[in-house]
Amino acid sequence: MRRTRTRRRSAPLLPGRRTDRLEDLVAWALMSLGLFAVLGSVLLGHAAYDAALGRGAPPSPVQAVLLADAPRAPAADQRVPALQQLARVTWTAADGVVHVVEVRVPPAQRAGSAVTVWLDRAGRVVVDPSATAPLEACLEGAPGRVVLAIGPEGGFTGRELGHLQDRGFALGSLGSRVLRSDVATVAALARAHACLAARTG
Repeated sequence: MRRTRTRRRSAPLLPGRRTDRLEDLVAWALMSLGLFAVLGSVLLGHAAYDAALGRGAPPSPVQAVLLADAPRAPAADQRVPALQQLARVTWTAADGVVHVVEVRVPPAQRAGSAVTVWLDRAGRVVVDPSATAPLEACLEGAPGRVVLAIGPEGGFTGRELGHLQDRGFALGSLGSRVLRSDVATVAALARAHACLAARTG
């Protein structure tokens, strides 16, 4: 008996339907919308983070009142400028909240005197922006070895500034633009190295 083999022919591929192309188009559109939503969320979060740090908004002054006589500057301590003494002040914000903080004021100032306090956008006490010298000016007359303290993006608090000044630090600025802490560290080191190298020859 003779055997024969038969091979089934595969059915031809069906041409793409219009509904398939429409489904692909809808899928690409939804994927694109998802990517735009993620990008928008990242940008919105970055903007909220900048707003929380007070970026883009200069410090604003408020008028406070000295609660007690400011201490006199110690005559023997030459590290700290005579116009920086820690004292408690108070003021009432626009929303009626009473604030009491410690800031640096001129020595021997009497209780009840008006004191200008600078606040960032988040309501934290910061240094007077007009009283900060450029970094190069702070390095004039400094020894060959210096120590730099880099503040956070939101700025040092009044208490932190007081502790630094009590230990002989001078307030220096890298400019009006707010930098990230890592970027400010590199910029401060580069400018300090250039200033000291130019002075030593």
